[in-house]
Amino acid sequence: MLVGAFGFLLVSGINRAVLGTRAASSSRYLHIVAALVLPALAVAADALIRRGRAFAPLVVVLFLIGVPGNIAETSKNFPAQQYFASYEQMVRSLPQMTLARRVPRDVRPELINGPWINVGWLLDGARSGRIPATRAPTPNERATNRLRLSLEQFDEGSGKGCVAVRAPIVRNLVAGESFVVRGTIRVQLIDEDTGAPSTVVAFGASFLVGGQDHTLRDVAGPLTIRIAAGVPDGSLCTSAK
Repeated sequence: MLVGAFGFLLVSGINRAVLGTRAASSSRYLHIVAALVLPALAVAADALIRRGRAFAPLVVVLFLIGVPGNIAETSKNFPAQQYFASYEQMVRSLPQMTLARRVPRDVRPELINGPWINVGWLLDGARSGRIPATRAPTPNERATNRLRLSLEQFDEGSGKGCVAVRAPIVRNLVAGESFVVRGTIRVQLIDEDTGAPSTVVAFGASFLVGGQDHTLRDVAGPLTIRIAAGVPDGSLCTSAK
């Protein structure tokens, strides 16, 4: 069992290394490792009790001593209710945007948790009633929705002349302009009139879309964006084609 647990950790670490050390060392799989280790601990506890029943209370205490603290920690491992409310608002408000009917149907506006969701699916769901209408988005939500709909990410491309994003970079894009991302970048849309930024949206490598180079293309028209490094640190490249 212990060999299986360590083997699982090794394989998971190798598979996730492309996303950087922070992602590869996250606690996502601790519960699985614990499940694999528990049978071995049970065997050890049984052997100890067989040597002397006086050890039984000690074994029980060792198994239970960490339970209260672990239960208290669970509250830190789940997003706040506001996160889910904001996510639902984003999904329900995206198909209400006029821009959603102008961009390609295969644009994926949410690449971190739902890269299989595309604009066509959202529009069809809103039209059929499967995705109910919601309140009008706030100015910040509208700007963020515009960013999500304006940059189409392709899980392909090969970059050259890559430059690491050491400090925030402001770029002005025009419709059809594209660039290659290596690693992960965090992007904000800057409102041309007010200068107010949107919420940060991550593009490039992620757990669900993979760690290869990605191509980003402006499909909506003139955009002013601020780009910062993500995790793993991102680089901006020109296409090798």
